[in-house]
Amino acid sequence: MYTPLRIYETLGKFDKAVNISFRRGSATHEAFGDDINVVFMYTQVEREGMDALLANGEAGEPTGYIKARYLGFDLPDDKVRLLTSPGILSSDITSILSATWSPEKNTFHSTDTRQLNKIEVPFRRLPKGGDYNWMYGFDKERVAEGIGLSPYERSVYLGRKLYFEPDSLTAEEHVEMLDDNGIVEDVEREYLAVLYKREEANEEQKKNLLALLKKHRADRFKALDDELKKIGSSIKKLIKVDEDKAGELLLSVVQFSERRLNITGKYPIYLDLKGFLHIWMRHVEDMKINQQFANKDNYQWEEPDVIRVMGHIVEQINEEVQAYFDATPNTRFSKYGRESVYYEGDYYTLHIEPSGRIDTMHKNRKTHEQKPS
Repeated sequence: MYTPLRIYETLGKFDKAVNISFRRGSATHEAFGDDINVVFMYTQVEREGMDALLANGEAGEPTGYIKARYLGFDLPDDKVRLLTSPGILSSDITSILSATWSPEKNTFHSTDTRQLNKIEVPFRRLPKGGDYNWMYGFDKERVAEGIGLSPYERSVYLGRKLYFEPDSLTAEEHVEMLDDNGIVEDVEREYLAVLYKREEANEEQKKNLLALLKKHRADRFKALDDELKKIGSSIKKLIKVDEDKAGELLLSVVQFSERRLNITGKYPIYLDLKGFLHIWMRHVEDMKINQQFANKDNYQWEEPDVIRVMGHIVEQINEEVQAYFDATPNTRFSKYGRESVYYEGDYYTLHIEPSGRIDTMHKNRKTHEQKPS
């Protein structure tokens, strides 16, 4: 008989993909047919509860519902929802098959800092800003398909449209990109950058672009200084205490570009500089500058991989986020506690503002990571 604890110990604990067969005549068989391919799902509390039972040598309940994620395309949406509420009744299971080559590395219990497997694809830029043609075309297609752009993406799109198709700018776009002083800075900076890269900028335009770039960098340094002051420091203080760390932070701020974390959807989910600084200085070990956040919940990923991990987490819940903002557009979206998002052995808390801006996202601390008080 398949008990919830036995299933967890041999399969669920390792996030194994499985094929489950059901007892004929059971309610589960009526719902899902002869068999189904899934991965078992657990909240952090459930996972730690199972671990405690195993550590104490207990047998656990003889039967119970286990949530699962469907691995397929044929099951109707209402049946897919049944897999998570109430789940699969373990006593209705007659067999479970799993590939023997599936790795049994339990990252939930790991304390190692991990790396994402990546494939580096070399990219050669076209001379004289030739890439702007296809980049603008790509953004234009996204807008036509109703895919929402982040604030940075929107400024880039309008700046390039001002260059490529100024006569096609709508009345709404004119209002969006103009203020009392003329073109808003973010749009003008992108427009002038296109002119400069394509070697079409005159001396006055080059001068204006340089001034905008200097102001943009100064604004970024001020944002960093403001964040440091929240924790009792500043750029000047940090340079005196730890010049290398100050250099790392300043370089990160200069190189950071607002990142959209979901690929599709009319609501963009993005990480801006404010969110980047808030998360990196509190939850990324390599970027912490003092002991104030020493006990914060850290990402267990190499620093360059953290944004990619955030993107993978957002993609898991993107459909849910889109539906949520359709229904409640003025309320922030949150996942925490039992609703935390599971990814590669860790559970994550996140809060997304109605604008789509990531307010915070961090890994939850696990029982075995708790420090004795």
